[in-house]
This record gives sequence, structure tokens and C-alpha cells, in this order.
Amino acid sequence: MGSHRISFWRDQHPSLADYELAEKLSAVDPVDGAIIVRYKSGAGGTYDQFGSCASPDMLLAYFRSENCHETEILYVDERVPQRMIPSEFRVTQHAPEGSYAARLGKRPNR
Repeated sequence: MGSHRISFWRDQHPSLADYELAEKLSAVDPVDGAIIVRYKSGAGGTYDQFGSCASPDMLLAYFRSENCHETEILYVDERVPQRMIPSEFRVTQHAPEGSYAARLGKRPNR
């Protein structure tokens, strides 16, 4: 599990959307980057952090942390089984249509 400043990635690739940046981050560390979340480090701010995780426990940590606000799943590697991601976790509405993350976001909540 690791956190990464979104501003660093935006500076490196200014023409890319956050989803595309998350995809690049996942490629840098394909094990820990199987799932990329984004969150706000302060309440009411803007999305300023990516988090990378490779297990349900790591993913849960981002959603439960008092330091992660409005956490959402932004990118999911296609090799990650859907059962690994609880359907009640918020998935971004900004993933490209047809992407794995977009399909996960359309699952009904349990």
C-alpha cells in the first residue's frame, strides 16, 4: 500500500486525466498497484492523493482511514476478481465507458 501525490503525476503527464494517471501508476508497480484509489487528504478539498493496494485489507484501510476523505476506486486491473472489491465501495464515475472500473461501478450494492 502506498500513497502518491496526484500533483506529481499531473506535472509529469499534464494532458492525462486522473484515470489515465492511475493506469500509469498501476503499471509502475503491478503488484501493489492492482487497485488505485484517489482521495482527499483534507475534508472539503480536492482530490490530491492516489493510493495503491493489492489486497482487500489494503483497500479497506483507505476507505476507513480518518485521513482519507471521499475515497473512491479509480482504477482496477482486469486481473483483480470482482469478489475482491465489496460492492458498497464507491467507484469513480470518471472511468472511461467499458473500462473494468466503470463496469464495477454499475454493480448493484448488496
